[in-house]
Amino acid sequence: MQLLLHQITAKHGRPVTVLIYIFLRLIKRSVSSTLVLLIECLEKRFVRGMVAALTNESATSKSVYFAHCTSEMIFITHLLAEEPEKLAGPLLADTYVTLLKGRNAWYGQMLAKGELSLDMGDSIKGKGMIQGVSAVGAFYNLLSQSSLSILHPDENKPVAPAELCPILKTLYKILISRELPSEAILQALRDETMNDPRDRIEMAQSHVFYRPSLLGQP
Repeated sequence: MQLLLHQITAKHGRPVTVLIYIFLRLIKRSVSSTLVLLIECLEKRFVRGMVAALTNESATSKSVYFAHCTSEMIFITHLLAEEPEKLAGPLLADTYVTLLKGRNAWYGQMLAKGELSLDMGDSIKGKGMIQGVSAVGAFYNLLSQSSLSILHPDENKPVAPAELCPILKTLYKILISRELPSEAILQALRDETMNDPRDRIEMAQSHVFYRPSLLGQP
């Protein structure tokens, strides 16, 4: 755990390392409100804004992204939380409220429209810090560790958890490594080879994914 946090600090800075550590400690204590914020920043808020801007508020596209993002959030929660079922209510409530209006969704929408650029940073005048940018980078690095490998349901070989979270992976390539444009999020949602959201949820609920080693001291 010390090595992992050192690597994240070197790449993303101390604030992100602190974010990850707080996240891990709060999971252990089942303090759901802050946990919900961190997981939720990582997924739906950015995607909601991007999809809305790129599809002109298409209801069908929103339904698809909601299904995939929710399944990834459930998967990640089962990996990191000892009692994930306790988070269901707070997670749903926070998701509903923040999808209606939130700075991360706004930021994703502005990026997709071209009205903001990543070069402007994640501290926006009048909006404050866009927490989701750092959260995406930190969580992708955390879930990319080979020591956390799990069995891929189709290929029957060990992979890092991030490989089973295509939306998270695409967000990382858009926001952090900048390998892909915002439009790539739609391509990811339309990818027919991507696991069915129901399969990802079933896999999370039917396997023992919880990794106590993630809760070590930094």
